[in-house]
Amino acid sequence: MLYQGQAVQLARLVGAPKTLNLSVTSDRVELEAFKIYRIWSSVDAFFLLGGTAVVATTASNPITAKVGEIFFTDRNEWFLAGIVSVGTGVLYLTELSMNPY
Repeated sequence: MLYQGQAVQLARLVGAPKTLNLSVTSDRVELEAFKIYRIWSSVDAFFLLGGTAVVATTASNPITAKVGEIFFTDRNEWFLAGIVSVGTGVLYLTELSMNPY
């Protein structure tokens, strides 16, 4: 039973985050198969998951600056592509473990 003010750890971060430098040209980073990732961006950006040739556009999935998203990779050769409509930024990808120990 949880009481007000208590929290439960659902996952823990594993290692240092991968980074993807964002610009107005799409770039991508490979994700490991069958892993859970938390992604968040330093700026408003767009991302797309796919195979080795995936390219993000400003019509792809939006991600709001500093608001995290959680994804599970369910296959090999899974890439995340990112882009911004103007300027530059960084997309951070941190692996999560559901084992709290």
